[in-house]
Amino acid sequence: MSDVSAPTRSRDDEPRGFSPLPGVMDLMLEGCQILGHDWRYLYLNRAAELQNRRPSSELLGRVYEEAWPGVERTDVFARIRRTLETRVPGHMRNKFEFPDGGRGWYDLRFEPIPEGVLILSVDVSEQVLERERARHLQEVLDAIRRVNQAIARERDPGALIARACDALVETRSYHAVWIALDPAERVPGLAAHAGFGHGFDAFREQLAGGWRPSCWAEAERANGAFTLLRQKGSCAECPLGAAAGRGPTGVARLRHRGRDLGVLGICWASDSRMSADESSLLSEVAADLGAALHALETERRRDAFEQIVTSSEDAMALVDREHRLVEASPSWLAITSYTAEQVEGLEMREVVGAEVYESLVREKLDAAFRGEIVSLETPGEIGERTGRYFETQIAPCRDTEGNVIRVVLSVRDVTRRRQDEEQLRARNALLATWLEATIDGILILDQANRHFAFNRRFGELWNVPAEVLTLRKDEEILEHVARNMPEPGAFVARVRQIMASREGVEQEELALADGRVFERSTAPILDADGRYLGRLWRLRDVTDR
Repeated sequence: MSDVSAPTRSRDDEPRGFSPLPGVMDLMLEGCQILGHDWRYLYLNRAAELQNRRPSSELLGRVYEEAWPGVERTDVFARIRRTLETRVPGHMRNKFEFPDGGRGWYDLRFEPIPEGVLILSVDVSEQVLERERARHLQEVLDAIRRVNQAIARERDPGALIARACDALVETRSYHAVWIALDPAERVPGLAAHAGFGHGFDAFREQLAGGWRPSCWAEAERANGAFTLLRQKGSCAECPLGAAAGRGPTGVARLRHRGRDLGVLGICWASDSRMSADESSLLSEVAADLGAALHALETERRRDAFEQIVTSSEDAMALVDREHRLVEASPSWLAITSYTAEQVEGLEMREVVGAEVYESLVREKLDAAFRGEIVSLETPGEIGERTGRYFETQIAPCRDTEGNVIRVVLSVRDVTRRRQDEEQLRARNALLATWLEATIDGILILDQANRHFAFNRRFGELWNVPAEVLTLRKDEEILEHVARNMPEPGAFVARVRQIMASREGVEQEELALADGRVFERSTAPILDADGRYLGRLWRLRDVTDR
């Protein structure tokens, strides 16, 4: 809820002799209500009656608090009282809870009048709910994006389904999520969850024994579509029943190329509902997970050399438990100057040198054989490539039983990237030096009009405390700046007008309340392709000019 006060108006500015014209006022789309100084309803038009969801006859003559029990604890009550007592107009957006449990959102304006306070209201419930639906769908899409990231990164089925569960609960805020793989297709009892706690252990154990919950059959009948359970009472027999919550529960099969690989189950919070769009997207998630699990299964059946992506520009090799090279890709051979015959059986100690091996590489290889995926970036040399930086990822390679038998090394020369990063740091240092060297006050905003960079001179000219600038609270900084102006409201409006535009160069002189005169100029910041990156503001004290 926001509360933005309108400009102050004195009692002398109030309209005199206000008299509602029912025939005219009832034609208004905007709700119109008048409360007297004693808080009694004096008038309501037809639109207000519809918004209140009760006949005006029930309200006219009644005290506001009596008509709406509990309203005295709300922000809207406080805002009405403020207008009655101070005679200052106001504006706010209010969420109203009706006695029947319904909700409505209204843009409210409060105007002081001789009779008391005039309340003008516009029902914006539909717009608010539409934004809520859009936000809800965006949360689903964000969750799907994170699941797809897990699909792209995880090479272990157990880790994949665990990350998928976490992504769905953390991003979409589902009550709980579980994924269980079909015992006929995978290791019995391979399952993961998020949100069920220790109660999931019993569920996993029963799956390992060949048991399947009743919702498994529901998922099979749905043929891959995400569907809500028709009779949630059947969950009572399931170890997860008590932890599933009071909201709806839905399931979908993880299926790919006619193979049923498992089931995805999602439990909603008690006040949540599933839309048709969400159902469709979750069906796609189930299909994507099925495809990913199928791909991992296929990948596990390949021999060691097929696990090396020979077409990759990255240098790749297989290492056994004794930390000796087994196979290497052509790119590895190219950067190390070894031949295929020399590589087989070569110890990693010889490849990277004894010091680097003992201080870093050995530990990372052991971690990979424990099932971890590790990454490191180090300076060094491989073959004839000296003075280089290399990024290495070490990942486990498993057999059909899930045991780590080898690890895959993927090495990428990232020297160019590091050089680009150094150049960027140097440019940033130059920018910082220029900002502090110039006599002008400088402020740079980003694409969203947030403070990106500024110098001390900017704060000095506007008398903005250093701690306020450091915290980068945009509204608080603007408030401090506006205090220097004879008409702060007009100044703020002008600033917002300029920020709303991404085009044009503006230059003007500002006369401050303390007698100083500033020359202010501002221009958009564009990249080489003309894309908007932000806005530069320059300020110079020209009082003595």
